[in-house]
Amino acid sequence: MLEIENHYQFNQYCHSKEESNSPLIPTLIKIGKNLLDVPGIKKDSITLASRYGKRLLITTKNLDLNEMKRKDFVEIIDVEPLKKIILYFGPSIPTDITAYLWMLHYAKKEIQFSVYFEFEETKKSNESLPFVEKKGDFLDTVKNMLRAIQQTSEFQFDKNAIIITGQTIKDIENQINKKR
Repeated sequence: MLEIENHYQFNQYCHSKEESNSPLIPTLIKIGKNLLDVPGIKKDSITLASRYGKRLLITTKNLDLNEMKRKDFVEIIDVEPLKKIILYFGPSIPTDITAYLWMLHYAKKEIQFSVYFEFEETKKSNESLPFVEKKGDFLDTVKNMLRAIQQTSEFQFDKNAIIITGQTIKDIENQINKKR
């Protein structure tokens, strides 16, 4: 059982323990390595995701950015938000933010890459970034996320997290470089 928030619980179903053969894994590893020297980020909170056909390639729980390998990725086959089901394949379990990122990628076809991370200390609300709070119904939170990315490609998520989205690897790298 994957706990998204106290009242957001998704049942996970693993279709296969087979490792992903996605050609995007090296690209996501490169993005992860770029995050290593960004100050104030909780390294164990980082989730990297990329559209891969109709699937979402995403990092697993307990990711070690220094030692990322193919085994640290799973492919999300489907998310059923009303039934609270995540269907995936891969050797480990997806992160807690998976359902949210899936919905962003599913709803906005121009999003190819997304990065989620938390700060070690709660940041004061950044006035220049839209703020989305995790409260209420899961789908209401997703709707608020979609409204936020109409304005910009990144937004503050809950108290101390940021979600960055982009169409290209260069978009993501540019936004990461601004955090340094």
